[in-house]
Amino acid sequence: MNISKKEQRIVFITIAFVILTGYPFLKIFDIDKIVLGMPMLYTYLFFIWLLYIVVIAIMMKSKKN
Repeated sequence: MNISKKEQRIVFITIAFVILTGYPFLKIFDIDKIVLGMPMLYTYLFFIWLLYIVVIAIMMKSKKN
């Protein structure tokens, strides 16, 4: 089974984003502060989710293996 460099990067990025949505990071951003009209935790999760989608989209568009 031959796994390409692109697939390896996608797996690495996915694991990194799973870690960013883990308990220690969620606890850091679980504070009583409003950012962009939302609690800080929701804002953090939204931007992490958005960043993940953008990074994966860029990775999928790249022609390199």
